[in-house]
Amino acid sequence: MPKINPLINTLLIAGTLLFRPNLAQAANPQERLALIIGNSAYDGYASLSNPVNDAHDLAEVLRDKLNFNVIHKENLSQHEMQTLIEWFGESLRVVGGMGLFYYAGHGMQFGGENYLIPIGAELAFRDSDYDLNENAIKASYVLDTMQAANNEVNIIILDACRDNPKKRGEPRRPTLPGLAQMIAPGGSLMAYATRANTAALDGKDERNSPYAKHLIREIQKPNLSITQIFTRVRAAVLKETNGSQAPGFYSELNRDVCLVGECSTNEGGVDLNELVQKVASQWQTILVVSIAIWVIIWLEWRQRKRYNLIKNRDDVERKLDVPLLGTLPKLKLGKKKKGLTLDELFWPQWMFLKESKSMFAESVGTIRTDILFYDHESPLQKVLVVTSSVSGEGKSTLAFNLACALGQMAKTLLIDADMRRPTVAKSLGLNSRAPGLAELVAGTRKFNECIHCIGEGEDGGFDVIPSGKRPPNPSELLSSKRFKDILTELTHDYEYIVIDSVSVTLVSDALVLVKYASMVLYLVRANITPYKAVQESLKRLRQFDADGQHKIILNYGGSQKPSKYFYYRRSYGGYGSAVY
Repeated sequence: MPKINPLINTLLIAGTLLFRPNLAQAANPQERLALIIGNSAYDGYASLSNPVNDAHDLAEVLRDKLNFNVIHKENLSQHEMQTLIEWFGESLRVVGGMGLFYYAGHGMQFGGENYLIPIGAELAFRDSDYDLNENAIKASYVLDTMQAANNEVNIIILDACRDNPKKRGEPRRPTLPGLAQMIAPGGSLMAYATRANTAALDGKDERNSPYAKHLIREIQKPNLSITQIFTRVRAAVLKETNGSQAPGFYSELNRDVCLVGECSTNEGGVDLNELVQKVASQWQTILVVSIAIWVIIWLEWRQRKRYNLIKNRDDVERKLDVPLLGTLPKLKLGKKKKGLTLDELFWPQWMFLKESKSMFAESVGTIRTDILFYDHESPLQKVLVVTSSVSGEGKSTLAFNLACALGQMAKTLLIDADMRRPTVAKSLGLNSRAPGLAELVAGTRKFNECIHCIGEGEDGGFDVIPSGKRPPNPSELLSSKRFKDILTELTHDYEYIVIDSVSVTLVSDALVLVKYASMVLYLVRANITPYKAVQESLKRLRQFDADGQHKIILNYGGSQKPSKYFYYRRSYGGYGSAVY
């Protein structure tokens, strides 16, 4: 198709902006520009009566009642139509806002493409569509031109589905009647006088066609959206034509658009925008209230959880009514480095010896002093059992460091009785299969094979019995007469025996050991251990040893994260059966 001269195009736009003050404003969503074309004066048989009337009457309504700047032309040639459509697109690009294109006249489809037929088009109806491209206007050209303007809203109305403009006696090329279905681009609405592949009525003995008549009537009504207008037009045309003509439209509009007044959901005048805003506001309120409720619940839960935790000395004395033997500060360990030998590795178990001037070492020394001045009545009353609620609260670290501290003052033995999760052998660099308590109680190894000497000299030292190979049921070994006899014999050789026991709430091993203990050292993690977990553990300990001395040691730090309190027994799953 020939292109419009750029100079003429510029002059047309400038003239429009000069003589139409409304269009001279900057791009505004409220600006409305319409191009109305009516073609009736076709040669001979193809002549139509009503398109010029339809175009005239619609242009008058759009201009006078709907505040559109209207370009209205009639009986245009192919070149005139193309020039005007291109100018219309350029004007839309400058003005923005809403664009409306209406065409009344002949239209046809060929090869799935829709064509608007100008006046004077010479259609030879050959097997090629060359004549259509040279003499007609593609409907897609109108869509592309308007979409390229990048304005807010576009409405395309094709009242061009009337009989194909063929002269009598011309050979008929196989084509479908009416227009083919076209999909509107984003932000647009396409309307058709009738459904795809059918012809529309021109309207006999009336000024307007059925479609134009009802469109002109409905488009003036207030508070109706564009989609409501075309829905009502469809219903009216169907009724008038007894169903023979069914208008259609395809909307890709991004919002409701009204031509008169504000959009409403019904004819009663309910403001749709106001309704949407009201619903959105209500949902926003519900969302804010819901979030606030959940925050309050969460804060309450946190407060209750914090209240139920052991936090300081006062909580131990007030809630538990158990003497506090001492406290342990938070351990500050350096980062582990790769490539270090076992001797170079720093384990928290060696804190008392390696960092003798640290707060942690001083705290362990204070606990040692209290133990040394404790009055032990019988030979068996030299046994200290170290336990906690769950694993990971620092009991093994305390047991090891306490053995180091006592070893400086008296002959001391450390027994790893946690045969389910042993740590002593690993801390000392011993083979995990080294014989220990399990083999000694089972009678398969002797004392000298199971006892390992750790350190001598000015720093003192202590002996260790590791846990040994894990037995199927450690509780049976610890509750046996053989274990009692071994412990009795060991009390003759050692002034202090420190037993690293399994946590109380996990299995019954610790409960078996407390009857041999002169003192049970129960480790509690500050701000971690729940009050009820400690209370339940102490209750169970007293059931097995009502007269025993139970001391609390409050640990304000730790070297690892403790097990979750809601999964006590699961922590030791797979290590053999437990006896309760």
